[in-house]
Amino acid sequence: MISDISHISLKEQLLLNVFIYSYKPQPLDYLINQNKWITLSICLILIIIYYWLFSIFFPMMKDAHYKHEYFDEHLKKERDQLNTIKHKLIQLKEEARNNLHINDLVCHKFWHTIYDLDYNYICLLIYRKI
Repeated sequence: MISDISHISLKEQLLLNVFIYSYKPQPLDYLINQNKWITLSICLILIIIYYWLFSIFFPMMKDAHYKHEYFDEHLKKERDQLNTIKHKLIQLKEEARNNLHINDLVCHKFWHTIYDLDYNYICLLIYRKI
């Protein structure tokens, strides 16, 4: 049909050209040019949504960061307290060992019971509770 164009009238040839032109591939930015306002409005809506999400999540992240610093600070204080308790227990054990040589029977019994305590178990209990 298209191969035999010689017998087609001028009107038919114009229609055929319009038909062929209508099926020509459009340029890549055809849809963007056609729907410019829709595209801009979608971009604006997305920007507003992103700003809204950022305005919600930023204070949450800031709060989590401050809580992290707060817990780090208190964890450091607790560790320092545990270390001082452990050092005091070690000093008590050394003092009890040094005082075992006292000749008084009451003092000897007292320091002997303190020396026989399981200090590792006491430290373990302290670390578990705190």
